[in-house]
Amino acid sequence: MFRLFILQSLVITLIAYLYVVVGLEEGLVFRLWWFDILLHLLGGFWSVLALAWFFSFFGIRLSFWQLFACGLAVGLAWEAFEYAFDIGGSNFMSYQADTAKDLIDDCLGGSLGAYLALRLLRA
Repeated sequence: MFRLFILQSLVITLIAYLYVVVGLEEGLVFRLWWFDILLHLLGGFWSVLALAWFFSFFGIRLSFWQLFACGLAVGLAWEAFEYAFDIGGSNFMSYQADTAKDLIDDCLGGSLGAYLALRLLRA
């Protein structure tokens, strides 16, 4: 369980650094089409790791699909937040296409996170 905590701490630090320092300060979020993909992959990955770690404290072991659904729920909540505050969209595609791409990226990252979390919790 400690390895899972260390891994998620490193991932959240990387996400925060990429988004705040590199993404916003250097404007990469608006200049590079793939930067948003990276952020959503890491966000889905981290959210599933964090949820698996949280539930493990209570002795609750979630299945792959339950973790996947949690990651998708976090992605949907983030997209609702972007829509409510009008901060979504992309310079490279329409709002609807960007939202669909973001949710796919969240699911891919969440799948990787669920796989790794189950492996780490099993060890």
